[in-house]
Amino acid sequence: MRYYIQSQGQVWLLNNNGKLRLPTPDEVPFKFRKVTKMHIDGEDVVWCDTERHDGPGWFHRDRLLTSTEGVEELAKKAAILSYPRVATHVAILNKGMILLVKSIYGLSKGLWMMPGGFVEYGEHPASAVRREVLEETGLKARNLKLLSVENQIIKNTGMHFVTVLYTAQATGKLKLQKEEVAEARWFDMSKAQKVCRHPTSATALRMLRRSKHG
Repeated sequence: MRYYIQSQGQVWLLNNNGKLRLPTPDEVPFKFRKVTKMHIDGEDVVWCDTERHDGPGWFHRDRLLTSTEGVEELAKKAAILSYPRVATHVAILNKGMILLVKSIYGLSKGLWMMPGGFVEYGEHPASAVRREVLEETGLKARNLKLLSVENQIIKNTGMHFVTVLYTAQATGKLKLQKEEVAEARWFDMSKAQKVCRHPTSATALRMLRRSKHG
């Protein structure tokens, strides 16, 4: 098992005959704290942090991503995985009902969830959620209100998601985009909580049930 140790944007690596690589735990000469586990190409890599970030062996994380040689692939892939992914989802509400969609691809394939997706480069989360709603359902989201910002690490991969949650209403006619979702359906809050298995959407539903929206 290898350890990915990061502090202040710096990653500690061993130089093995001119090749920079992730260390095993017994090769690390300072104290560190294990945070979570990443699964990369069939190998477990433990993500760790420490108060140290200078001296021999420390390299800026961005350098690993731009190096064309001298860095093992596992270290590069761990560095890529260490960057949080930003996503956004929205609870579209209408007279006590909420719109859920069933994804056809990715980590959420086959799950009932709130419309949403990844925030693209340079895009505001509110703009991203409007775009995703239109792409998935043909509806135009309006009156967006911030509900919560959630932090999640996916256990089987170690991927880190920061998800911005909104509530909204929508205008237009529901027109399913088959290349985006398999189904789109209105549910009452009680039924939505029963069918929703997407972790972040489920969190939002619990919040809504405890609020005036439920």
